[in-house]
Amino acid sequence: MNEEPLDESLLLETTLNQLISQTDSGFDSDRRLNATDTTSVVNIDLVPARGKLTAKAAVRGSENKVYQVLIQFQTVKYNPPANVDRVTFVAAEQTYAITPIDVGNSNVKVRCQCLDFRFRFAMINSADGSLFGNRPPIYRPVPGSGRGSANPSKSPGICKHIKCLMDELESGGLFNTEQPQQQIQAPQQAQQQEPAQQQPEVPAENNSEKI
Repeated sequence: MNEEPLDESLLLETTLNQLISQTDSGFDSDRRLNATDTTSVVNIDLVPARGKLTAKAAVRGSENKVYQVLIQFQTVKYNPPANVDRVTFVAAEQTYAITPIDVGNSNVKVRCQCLDFRFRFAMINSADGSLFGNRPPIYRPVPGSGRGSANPSKSPGICKHIKCLMDELESGGLFNTEQPQQQIQAPQQAQQQEPAQQQPEVPAENNSEKI
């Protein structure tokens, strides 16, 4: 049975919290989002751009496979005043300061190379506006296989690898408004880079959508 075409006019871009909530309510969260103990972040690369921040990561899955994972946060505010909560991170040997990201209000675009995300969420997230990059071809079950849609409720969502990256960013302080001035670095770069004395200008727009 072929999946019905999506009415893209009915869906809007969503926040990371909304993607998590819809994954929790629509699928077996114990097997997906709550199974992040079987995953681990190998490395993280933070890429700043005007009004955006992209976290690219290699995440090791339960079968020792490594997947390329991406979360791009929208409407990121750079160089907030020194007297308000702020968080810093290092990218390309430069130190940037941003207002801590509110995952309940900041829209995101996500992507993962794993098959679960590819066949269960990528098409739906594309219509929702929360897929990073190009929409993949429509999945059509093999005739006679008896397989139905992997996402019959057509709910956008995320896989455990994206959730693992989110948890890593959260533990590093990217979403933490109670610890201003906390610095975030990729795991393999920690303790290797010194903060710059002056913060750079807001980065230029980066429209690259490659992973």
